[in-house]
Amino acid sequence: MSAVREKLLVTGGAGLFASRILGRIQGQYELVLADLKGKHGTPVIPLDILDYNAVERALSGVDMVLHLAIATARDLSHLGDAEYADETMRVNVMGTQHVLEAAAANAGVKRVVLCSSAMATIGWPRARGYNPDPPYRTADLYGLSKLVVEQLGDLYARTRQLPVACLRVGEPWPRGEE
Repeated sequence: MSAVREKLLVTGGAGLFASRILGRIQGQYELVLADLKGKHGTPVIPLDILDYNAVERALSGVDMVLHLAIATARDLSHLGDAEYADETMRVNVMGTQHVLEAAAANAGVKRVVLCSSAMATIGWPRARGYNPDPPYRTADLYGLSKLVVEQLGDLYARTRQLPVACLRVGEPWPRGEE
């Protein structure tokens, strides 16, 4: 008799970062892959994290969430600067808030892992070095959105007792390997 594996929802499950790590974790969990690019009847189900009700439905029966969904420059390259900034903040901040709120409301969710970025702190001048204490400094809106993601995780952990871990990724693969 085999042990029951925990069910892990991976948002951004069709993304490049997910493709790099799923092979390492698929035997440990029952994976539910969800992505804006998903299609019914395929291994990746459709999920728009900006639709709170859809996120809440996707979390039904899930034990844990690995939140990898982000607004990417590659997917948004057709937008002008202002529209790109708006979509980055909407997807990265509001989408993460939807994931956290739905997880906090679902007693079955035991842990959420948020994917952040070294960009959340990369705005410090090199001569001064990195300062782990506030005030925070980012280099761009993407970095700011990831800093807010980390702060949202902290807020939900403190105020809603939701176990949240934040993974701050440096460079997930060498340049030129996209």
